[in-house]
Amino acid sequence: WAAMRAWGNRLGDVIEIERAESARRKDNEIEIFSEGDTYPRPRFATPASYLECFDTALRAAGCTDGILKYMMDYSANADYETGYYTAAMRNKAVYPEIDRMFAEKKCAGIRVYDNPSKYVSIDIPDRMTGNMGVQDLAFPAAARFLTANSIPSVYEGSGVCGIAFGEDAKTLPPDAFKKGLILDISAACILQEKGIDVGVQAIGEPATVKYEILPSENDHIRLLSEQQALRLTLSPDAQVLSVAETEEKEQIPLAYTYINAAGQRFLVYAFDGYFNDQNWFRGYQRASQIRQFTESLEECLPAVCPGHPELYMLVKTKGDRIAVGLWNLFADPVFSPEVTFPRPVKILSSVRCSASARGNMAVLSDIPAFDFALIEAEMQ
Repeated sequence: WAAMRAWGNRLGDVIEIERAESARRKDNEIEIFSEGDTYPRPRFATPASYLECFDTALRAAGCTDGILKYMMDYSANADYETGYYTAAMRNKAVYPEIDRMFAEKKCAGIRVYDNPSKYVSIDIPDRMTGNMGVQDLAFPAAARFLTANSIPSVYEGSGVCGIAFGEDAKTLPPDAFKKGLILDISAACILQEKGIDVGVQAIGEPATVKYEILPSENDHIRLLSEQQALRLTLSPDAQVLSVAETEEKEQIPLAYTYINAAGQRFLVYAFDGYFNDQNWFRGYQRASQIRQFTESLEECLPAVCPGHPELYMLVKTKGDRIAVGLWNLFADPVFSPEVTFPRPVKILSSVRCSASARGNMAVLSDIPAFDFALIEAEMQ
């Protein structure tokens, strides 16, 4: 899927759907394994590094019992394509280290609320009728949003806070509102219709926007492509983080935070997460907005490493010990990544990198394209 961008999936998205599906089957007492399918083979089409990043990330997540790895081009002789096997053997020595660092710890991050039965009562916008298959909606848009911004996720418990886009807001459990929620405008409207105040006073017609302005940073960002955002009238108590701008210089609220009378906290985006161009998800400002929101909550993100496109991040904790995995799923190296923690840390071990602690930050050596680095630290 990642090599061909099937259904819009990038490699991080494929890892996330495996984790989401595994969480749904956790209590079924069945063996779960991933399908490491390298179709279409050989490596001219699908790189071996895709399979190895996929495999090692899921090993660290601990959500499956194993993997079926397709390492031969079975339409040709067995020695025609040996690159998949060679790459797997190179990483085999790392498996025990992954288990040692991650196996006994629990995933930490933002809880993705994804209802696999959303199709029962889904409302599809008229403009999308006939333009997309229902299978396109099988991939949690909220998970893609987090993955695009190197934000660690969880699929069980309440997490640091929660995130729900679109129809997934219809089935949010009561506990989801206790820690804060990140919503797209469709989810916000669903909650508003249920009588939950999300800070929206009125919704106007959609606008085509080309820019995003960050007033607090005095920054004016051209979006990757023209986007649709709804014109919103917000509560006076809403705190606007960024505004979208049309070609005619009209400005409308794009991202805002809000605390209602019940003390429920929200970060809301004026775009539709499921029925829109996912370029909305992609930009350094998104990670900054998410981090700013979580820092206002009782519990902040366990670790962050912003500023690197397609850097997939997995975090697991046990007591004061924390394991962080960084998979660089992008063509550029990640130069000297800086992982920031809520408290000062002591580096205990590292795999495929060197790491040094600087207060509440760990500075790692470069991560090559389509490779990974793992560290274990102790919070002081």
